[in-house]
Amino acid sequence: MPLFGGKKKNKIEFDARKEFPPEIKSDVEGWEYTHNFKVHYKSSRLQVLASKLNISIPSYTPQLPSHAEVEEAANARLQGSTFSIQRGGTPGRLVKKDLTFSYHITDAEYKETIAFRKGQENW
Repeated sequence: MPLFGGKKKNKIEFDARKEFPPEIKSDVEGWEYTHNFKVHYKSSRLQVLASKLNISIPSYTPQLPSHAEVEEAANARLQGSTFSIQRGGTPGRLVKKDLTFSYHITDAEYKETIAFRKGQENW
């Protein structure tokens, strides 16, 4: 059996904003979905260009998550961030500390949805 390509596809990339591929339409529950977004955020009003963060949201349905769910996932990821800071002016000594910082999300851009067939090894 060839390495890529057998009788069934185990992974399908598609745009969930449009019509779903026929393989998914015929068996919606036979797949697990990962919706990918690029979230833009700024840590201050003086920051000219927004920073970007890639967010993946797993789902059992091909429908896109709501904007609130995407923001919630981004907030969880940003709040869980740990930053390295230099300690006491000593070069080369970095200490990891949990620092909270303020930010605001400026945009959540949809990238793609990937469907994986349930019960199959995906790599």
